[in-house]
Amino acid sequence: MLYENKEGSFYIYCETSPLQYPLHLHQYIELVHVVRGTLDMQIGTEKYRINAGELAVIFPNVLHDYHTLSGPEETQLLIINCYMRLLPWHQKPLMNMLPTPPHSRRADSRRRAVRREAPV
Repeated sequence: MLYENKEGSFYIYCETSPLQYPLHLHQYIELVHVVRGTLDMQIGTEKYRINAGELAVIFPNVLHDYHTLSGPEETQLLIINCYMRLLPWHQKPLMNMLPTPPHSRRADSRRRAVRREAPV
């Protein structure tokens, strides 16, 4: 397992290369929007297939990995990393919650968050 730590507070990446990112965690919230292509993700203990037009939300300190299934010509991912200190009013509630489910399909119009049993 890998623990990822970044110097800055906010990053936006537009990734067009296939990714094979191993199981890891970090202290920031991560949004992965699949613009083009397909991604297999493990978020916590569950596995998901994220297709074009869908979004995955990874809360701080949640184990996850991702593996691109599409080739270089068919892949475009927008990845946003944001440390919780940039969201001071939302930091405490978000650190004790997890999205359910942690991905949003095109047809989904609502998302829910539930309290964690214990901090990870």
